[in-house]
Amino acid sequence: MGTTTLVFSKVLTLLSMSAKDIALLSISGLAILFLIALVAVSFRLNAVRKRAEAEEKYAEKVKIVKGVRYSKDDAIADREGMNVSHLPGDFILVRGETYRAEKDGKLLPGVYTALSASGSEENFKLRIGGLVKNFVHGDSVVLAEGEEITAVSASVILR
Repeated sequence: MGTTTLVFSKVLTLLSMSAKDIALLSISGLAILFLIALVAVSFRLNAVRKRAEAEEKYAEKVKIVKGVRYSKDDAIADREGMNVSHLPGDFILVRGETYRAEKDGKLLPGVYTALSASGSEENFKLRIGGLVKNFVHGDSVVLAEGEEITAVSASVILR
């Protein structure tokens, strides 16, 4: 059997299909195209999200050297007293949640100033590297690459 006869026999088979079979074949083809488009959109949105996270703005008085964060200004109080306002570049530690310092993550390794998220509490506890320690509003916290931190007693702002 030659290729020409094989092609013509397949064409004749397609022409002899019922309307129900043709509709089912068309719907299957459209479903496959929809799944391919869904996967493509998913990859595109993931790329946009990663690019947006990489371009996040940091506080003006922060410099990042080789993925490590350094504060240029250690001011923890304004004229009214404790400075607990959330500024761009600040990282909020929610009570009970564990975060890891990573060069490519949202929480970068480096030196932070720990501020009480509640203006009324001066003291709070943080678990750093498995050990719980008492901190006071304005204490410095040093996070190494891969180190985990958890706010134990109250939410904390890392500036």
